[in-house]
Amino acid sequence: MTPETPISIQPEERKSTLWEILSKCEGAMRLLRGEKEPEIEDSPEPEGQQNSTIPKVTLHKTLHRWTIGDTEFSQSSATDLNILRGVEHIQDIYPKDSFLLQSIEEAALFRACRVPDQETIAELFQYPTRTSIIYFLHRGEVMIAIDDIADPEKNIVYALAHGKLGSSTERHTNNHDYLIYERSKSLIQEHLERAKRRTFKHPSNIASILSFNLNGEYQKDVIVKTILGKSTDVHAEYLKSKNSPVGLITLIDAPSVKKFIDDDHVLVRPCGLGGTNAYNIAVIMGYYRGDTGAVRGTRKTKKESVNT
Repeated sequence: MTPETPISIQPEERKSTLWEILSKCEGAMRLLRGEKEPEIEDSPEPEGQQNSTIPKVTLHKTLHRWTIGDTEFSQSSATDLNILRGVEHIQDIYPKDSFLLQSIEEAALFRACRVPDQETIAELFQYPTRTSIIYFLHRGEVMIAIDDIADPEKNIVYALAHGKLGSSTERHTNNHDYLIYERSKSLIQEHLERAKRRTFKHPSNIASILSFNLNGEYQKDVIVKTILGKSTDVHAEYLKSKNSPVGLITLIDAPSVKKFIDDDHVLVRPCGLGGTNAYNIAVIMGYYRGDTGAVRGTRKTKKESVNT
């Protein structure tokens, strides 16, 4: 595979910014140059735990929907949409069916399952999702809290789309806008409380991109698993099948976060998946704001379906 600047149907600004960040990541560039990444020794799996397999899919032909496990997926939007239009699209198309924007975990699962007639669309930017990241300070350290509650009245992405968080203090730097909100807002407090088990310290004081090899490092990393949940292993296998050299996470670097917020304020970001080629597909995006992408609705079925 010949390294090349990522190709994207998205704005030129995002393409160039992502490549600029990627080029500074030694591990990623080493693999892109074709240098072999050393394998890491697998740790014993817990007793009774089996290797993950990509689930099969139940197709509802007349409804143009698919069921994977206990989750029903709608068709993707035909065009790229931002957060507001993404939320409106799902509500307009499925007004009575209780569909919500997919979470990043669900987006990764759907992509890995390679749904017939939807695989190409699933490889595009899956952005936005209903998963959000809040950057906040705790004893001077930058913390990151992930949440994607399936309740539009409490979900931060839906709150952003509907203006329920009120006005924000926007900071502009490097062609990006950062949304700053008061930490005391009830929706912010509820997010942080729900996300206690999905909260971690910023892993780097400098890097804004994290790189993991796919020989076990990605699958076992706590941060990756915190974001992708049960879809971590199947997403790693999917990236391997697409010849992606690494799995990547983009974050706002800790020093920048500290410039923008204090103990009384937080920085809010939506979170999505990259797409369009082997490089961008590998990216979990916790860095950008205002990007557009394909959106898809999901809802839980009343009981887990039997896959065929």
